[in-house]
Amino acid sequence: MTAQLATAVIMKTLRRGERPLYVYSNMGSQDTSELFENTLEAVGIRHSYSRKGYPYDNTRIESFHSLLKRKLIYQREFESINDVQAAVGRYNNTRILLRDTA
Repeated sequence: MTAQLATAVIMKTLRRGERPLYVYSNMGSQDTSELFENTLEAVGIRHSYSRKGYPYDNTRIESFHSLLKRKLIYQREFESINDVQAAVGRYNNTRILLRDTA
């Protein structure tokens, strides 16, 4: 993984018309590179990642990822990345609807 590849993913997302408020990543060299950080700053995306040695910085997103894997990803086999994306979208929508009715 390189800083150029990580940055290309952000640019591809923007070209599709999607603009996340935050990008969560680990402390990999590509994610902390000047190129990646400057790209995010230039387009107004905040970067969230755990400080080295402090895995609890992003407890909420880590907890969500763990739950998503246990409840959805590990429960079935997917034919394509499109199937994964659709399943995650449905899962998120279900969780939002359940939360709003509680």
